[in-house]
Amino acid sequence: MVRGSAGKLPLVVVRGFELTEDYLVKNGFRRPILVRCKDGLDLQVPAEHFSVQDVEEHVGMMMICLLCSALM
Repeated sequence: MVRGSAGKLPLVVVRGFELTEDYLVKNGFRRPILVRCKDGLDLQVPAEHFSVQDVEEHVGMMMICLLCSALM
């Protein structure tokens, strides 16, 4: 476990292949999880330069508004 950037919030550090459904069932999700290496996550992550404008282009502005409203 390491401290978060604010120094207050403990982070659980795992490698991608360790973060499985079984892991979450056993350990829960009570603290933020930092995945140091995404290998083994079986997850596609957009390029670093992927922006909100790219999301708008792919799914439309209405969907972004709905998602933002749901998060508030």
